[in-house]
Amino acid sequence: MTKTPVSAGVSEKKGNPMPITDMLPPMILPDDTARTRKTDPLTSHAAADISQRGLRDAKRRVLQLVEVHAPVTGSELNDMYRLSADRRGWRRLAWDSPRKRASELASDGFLEVVGTRIAAGNNVPESAYGITDKGRKAIA
Repeated sequence: MTKTPVSAGVSEKKGNPMPITDMLPPMILPDDTARTRKTDPLTSHAAADISQRGLRDAKRRVLQLVEVHAPVTGSELNDMYRLSADRRGWRRLAWDSPRKRASELASDGFLEVVGTRIAAGNNVPESAYGITDKGRKAIA
């Protein structure tokens, strides 16, 4: 069985047109994300760019949840995000990602620590977050 060559712009499966990005020559641009090195393969650059877009979306969703439910702890955000993702069709994240995003947002001034609460599951003190004016402006 011989394989027939595929013409430019047509994928092997069912003759579907390829996305335009598949037809462009590989490029590493100066504004590529800092999550990769110039020596990394192009697939790593593409994956980092996609991941960065998802990260921005996750942070926006965390800000929305904190605005509505503040004060809220990181573990509560994990639970809330999972429920909201299922109900609203949000992108799924790793279980602990919302808590990590909240910590990053607090470091960047979009959230603030407004207190401490003991987590129900493990009796460990957790920071409770509230949204700042900077955070409200970011999601307005």
